[in-house]
Amino acid sequence: MKTLGRKWKGFTLIELLVVIVIIAILAALLFPAISKVRELSKRTGCQSNLHQFDVALSSFVYPPQNFYPTNHLNELPGSDISSELFLCPGDLSCAKADNMTNMVGANSSYYYHGGLSPSESAGTKVIWDKRTSNHTDKGYCALDTDHSTRFYTTNTPGDLHTIYPAAGEY
Repeated sequence: MKTLGRKWKGFTLIELLVVIVIIAILAALLFPAISKVRELSKRTGCQSNLHQFDVALSSFVYPPQNFYPTNHLNELPGSDISSELFLCPGDLSCAKADNMTNMVGANSSYYYHGGLSPSESAGTKVIWDKRTSNHTDKGYCALDTDHSTRFYTTNTPGDLHTIYPAAGEY
């Protein structure tokens, strides 16, 4: 018995092009969503780092000290923090330090306002991002004296040393 019509040999060029165009449109719709999720995960990682600093600072602040370390965060006991905490996940310009004694400005993504008392007014920033370029939404993450970590939007481009000019680099 013979079948009438032609044998099926595959897809035509037009059918393949239509499928490719549909896939390209779907991918174009997904890329902004994926990019936004990636930025939110970096921001969450940054806030997590700041929270870990808060835990380490809280153990340092209670008597007999009753104030935050004056100059540098590397005054904290080495068992409380690691050099990885000094890097914001969104900051691609910093290199991880080998150990805590090598913590210098180039190995840290954060500014630190040392010597504060825990009784400072709420909203006083203790640690914050050095640059707004760490996050794509024109802002920075910060740890406040009220133990909250937040993302602040700002129109200040670049370096954020202007928040507290006397603050140290780490």
